[in-house]
Amino acid sequence: MIYKVFNVALELKQTSTNPTFTVIEGDTGNQLHVTVTDGGSALDLTGCRVIAVFSKSNGISMQDSGVEDGGIEIGGAYNNEVTISLFPSSIAPGNVECELQIYSGESMEVLVTTARFNFEANRAMMNEDVLQGTNEYPLLVQLIQTVNGYVDAEAVRVLGE
Repeated sequence: MIYKVFNVALELKQTSTNPTFTVIEGDTGNQLHVTVTDGGSALDLTGCRVIAVFSKSNGISMQDSGVEDGGIEIGGAYNNEVTISLFPSSIAPGNVECELQIYSGESMEVLVTTARFNFEANRAMMNEDVLQGTNEYPLLVQLIQTVNGYVDAEAVRVLGE
C-alpha cells in the first residue's frame, strides 16, 4: 500500500512551526505522524487516550484512539508518537486546524489539550462535478449537426407543401 506520510512536531504548550503540507480531499492514504513533546522532552503517552480534533471549513470532526477503528495509534521509542490515519471526513477543502486532546488518569479524568497545527486540504481535480472528456465527443457533435440538418430540411419540405 502507498501512503502519504506527513511529519508534525507538536509541542504541548507552545505553537509549533512545521513545514506547510497539503492533503487532497477524498484520499484515504494520508497519515499524520505527530511527535508530541513538552518543553522539548518526549511526552510519554502510555495508558493515555488521544483524540485528534479537526476544525475544517465545513465543521468539526474528530478521531479517537479509544474506539475501535478510531484511526489513531500511539507508539514510538518514547511512546510519544501519534499516528493518525486521516479519515476523508476529517478534512474539507481549505485550511484545517488540528489539536490533540490527551486524557490520562485511572478513569481518564485528566484532560490536556496540545497547541494546534494547521495544514491545507485541496479539492481533488476528479470529483462529482467533473465531466469526463471522451474520444466520442467529436462524433457526437457531428451527429447533432447531421440531425439538425435533417430537421431543417424537413421544415423546408413541410413549408413547401
